[in-house]
Amino acid sequence: MPVLEAPPEPLEARPSEALDTTTARTSPNRGSTHLAVTLLAILAMYCASYVFYRDSNAQITTRDGQTYIVYTDSQMPAYYFYRPAAYIDSRLTGAKMHIGPVW
Repeated sequence: MPVLEAPPEPLEARPSEALDTTTARTSPNRGSTHLAVTLLAILAMYCASYVFYRDSNAQITTRDGQTYIVYTDSQMPAYYFYRPAAYIDSRLTGAKMHIGPVW
């Protein structure tokens, strides 16, 4: 005659095999790591978008041979948005900014 075994206990009844989800929430560096990664991603997207904008709107004048990043009157929000990057770009590459058409 076969011996009948008791059915296995449900997952909730076996605490030794339960997943411990508290360590993921209470890790002290988890929040700051995600914040740092998020800020770096935002900074990388800002820099990449500025490089694209700069390449699209750069003009070299025949008058002085300088590179100007041209912001038209309709692009004033872009001027204020990219202003910090434009100052750094000006220091590093010597490119200048100009609002309106270049001569």
